[in-house]
Amino acid sequence: MPLTLLVPDLFPPAAFPTDWPSTPGLDTLLSKGRLERGDPMTQEDWLLNAFSLRGAPVAALRRLSARAELMPESAVASADADHWLCADPVHLRIERDHLQLISAAQFTLTAGEAEALVRTLNPHLAQDGLEIRVISPTEWIVHVAATAPPATTPLWRVADKSIFEHLPGEAGGIDWKRLGNEIQMLLHEHPVNVARESRGEPPISSVWFWGGDALTAEPGLAPEFIYSEDTLTRGLAVHGKSEYRVTPPTFAHWYDSRPEAGMSLVVLDDLSRAVRAHDAAGWRAALETMERNWFQPVMQAVWDKRLPMVRAVFPGERHTQYLHLARLDLWKLWRSRRPAHLHG
Repeated sequence: MPLTLLVPDLFPPAAFPTDWPSTPGLDTLLSKGRLERGDPMTQEDWLLNAFSLRGAPVAALRRLSARAELMPESAVASADADHWLCADPVHLRIERDHLQLISAAQFTLTAGEAEALVRTLNPHLAQDGLEIRVISPTEWIVHVAATAPPATTPLWRVADKSIFEHLPGEAGGIDWKRLGNEIQMLLHEHPVNVARESRGEPPISSVWFWGGDALTAEPGLAPEFIYSEDTLTRGLAVHGKSEYRVTPPTFAHWYDSRPEAGMSLVVLDDLSRAVRAHDAAGWRAALETMERNWFQPVMQAVWDKRLPMVRAVFPGERHTQYLHLARLDLWKLWRSRRPAHLHG
């Protein structure tokens, strides 16, 4: 029953204000375990690389995820040959010399609001052979009848940055920059946005086209069990023929219902959500919860021989750290326990 924890933004960006709480379990894991440092990555980059996927075929993975909710696993087919793009709702903040993209990590959108916005957009998009479909209120995909999707930048790489350097160009007979400008005009003073602004919420200014790369025919080596709560990972599980389960609230819940054999990948992404929402207090609270529910119990389970070993991956903007800890590592008395933040 090997266990791998994926914990993005344990070591957040340098500009993010961090206030580390006491984390003796995590301190021990990092101090006693074998650590290797790799290139900077986001959670999404690491997952796509782990499944040996090129580019960012996120739209196709979202379709697989949506299909998995509607039909049994045996009936879920791989994404069809048509082209799909993500078309996620975003807020564009006007700065002095650019438009800054604000992703859904910093706002909420209801299902009713999403459907109302899409009902306005689709008749216009149909002129270019496009149709938006709502996967979740903040995750939309668009069917592209053109022969090829445009080159795009993943949303997680352009969030909080200027959009000008990342706008898609012309492809498949569609001028995507022109289309983006038209969408902004359609959404300007839309009733949904008027209501949002009256409540002090950011309006939905546009959609961000991205994630149109094709899925490879065969995924890379996938864990037998994936525990997560996001659409991308669910799609990866379907593509890799892994069993998908919702992330349990604690290590004890995972351990009590653990599979007898096979690798388990557990995604703990509350820290990353807090970083992307610029919520320093939320990051500290999430780390305290992870210490109590995961790090300390995992360390104790290795010590008690209930868990033979644990692996962990910590993707981040500065670097990615890989941890391997077995019970013998805990006996390395010459490795004194240091606070977790000193390992970053």
